[in-house]
Amino acid sequence: MAKKFGILMGSLTLLCAVFLAGVAVAFPRPNPVFLELDEEASTDPADYLLGLPFAVKRAEVDVSGVNPDRVGTYSATVRIFLFEYTVQVEVRDTTGPVIQPLGLYPYIAVGRDYVPEDFVESITDCSDVVQRAIFYNGGDHDTIRFDTPGEHQAVIRAVDEWGNESRRDVTFTVDEAPVIIGAFDRHIAVGSDFDVEAVAAADSVDGVLSDRVEVDVGAFDPKMAGDYPITYLVRDNYGLESVKTVTVSVVPRSELRRYEDDLSLTREEMTLLCDVDYFGYEPLAEPDCEAAAALIEPTLINLKRSFGNGGWVSGSGAVYRVTPDFVIFLSVTHVVEDIHSDCHVLFFDGNGITEDFAYVTSDQPNELALFVIPTGDIPTDTLLALKELYVDPDIYSELQEGDEVLSFAKHWDGTSRDLVKTMKVRSLTTSIREFDLINSLVETTWNLHSGMSGTPTVDGRGRLVGAASATGPSTTGYSDNSAFHSKIDVLPELEEKLELSVKS
Repeated sequence: MAKKFGILMGSLTLLCAVFLAGVAVAFPRPNPVFLELDEEASTDPADYLLGLPFAVKRAEVDVSGVNPDRVGTYSATVRIFLFEYTVQVEVRDTTGPVIQPLGLYPYIAVGRDYVPEDFVESITDCSDVVQRAIFYNGGDHDTIRFDTPGEHQAVIRAVDEWGNESRRDVTFTVDEAPVIIGAFDRHIAVGSDFDVEAVAAADSVDGVLSDRVEVDVGAFDPKMAGDYPITYLVRDNYGLESVKTVTVSVVPRSELRRYEDDLSLTREEMTLLCDVDYFGYEPLAEPDCEAAAALIEPTLINLKRSFGNGGWVSGSGAVYRVTPDFVIFLSVTHVVEDIHSDCHVLFFDGNGITEDFAYVTSDQPNELALFVIPTGDIPTDTLLALKELYVDPDIYSELQEGDEVLSFAKHWDGTSRDLVKTMKVRSLTTSIREFDLINSLVETTWNLHSGMSGTPTVDGRGRLVGAASATGPSTTGYSDNSAFHSKIDVLPELEEKLELSVKS
């Protein structure tokens, strides 16, 4: 029995000796434990101690004194039975900033300053301080701008406060930003029916963007005097945006004459609008005379001249073409010859001007005439609302006897009346002795009224057929149901003559 007890005590003594030896060889690592900034501190004893595994794994690690969110040297405490060690933990930053690219190549606008973040989705880093730069054309730039469109390559560089650097190659396109046109600082009378949304927007690539304009009217109230900021924003197809804020001042009507607002468009704005066909319209896919009348209404004008003896003469016309410098109007010879001096031009929206205008007539047996008015003489709000007649040189290859056409006189005879005459084509080659017009007319059923001469006639899709020249004897002898319209085949000749006239 004594022998067995001695053996047991010996075994226990050996085990204790081995355990104490194991503890004795579990000691702190000689070098600090390195931790990446923003990385969670480890609680695995093997990361802090060296020694026999069965001893190391029994240790406990306290990292409450370590701040992984800030670079620095901290202390962790490691306890193993009755032993306690202090291990240095060094939090450091060795990772460069993360530059997240955009999904698509970015577009930037001509003439604006851009910073590195504009070319990537984001630049992030654990460091408090990150320097960003655009490496372009051999040097670093805090901002960059371009004055002409084109495609470019650059490098976005980011360096944190510990010197870690990241780079991202970017390809980007410089493009013209959309332009907001017709938004002005202006004064209006209390109670005015002012449409704050009546502005235009265009882009040299994407064309007309007026329907994309977002308007923040704020507290605008035309019934209450005050100054109201109105903000307009428009984006093109590539995300380029333009923002414009104007002030609309609502004042008593009696004070309105004190203010002279500059509401004129620049030539660059007019050129852009003309280039993107802002003033055009597309003809209807299917004939619809009622819809065609609505389509051409913004083209219409009335012409009236009064004389000192109380007499007057009136006619009609329409916008033929808008250029940056002039608006070209279509009418007929006997109207413009009588009315071109001191003529009151009344536009479709009710605004009017008095003008002496230059005109040209055809050398052919045709009554069509063109005349011009400088764009600067036309109220800007009216100018932005105008449309051009749609001219199809091949119209007569499709037009047939019996087809419906319409003539529309807006503000007929200078009044508030509108006359819309729907008719049918009777002949394309009728002559009128009154004007010695041979094979240059369209004859249609139904009479036109005096004062409708020069009225545009369009087919059911809104395409120009001619301009009303007169009413008079028809080839069938029924004068009460005929109307005659000058054909459009002389328009190229008139345009050439007008261009020469304007240049001279």
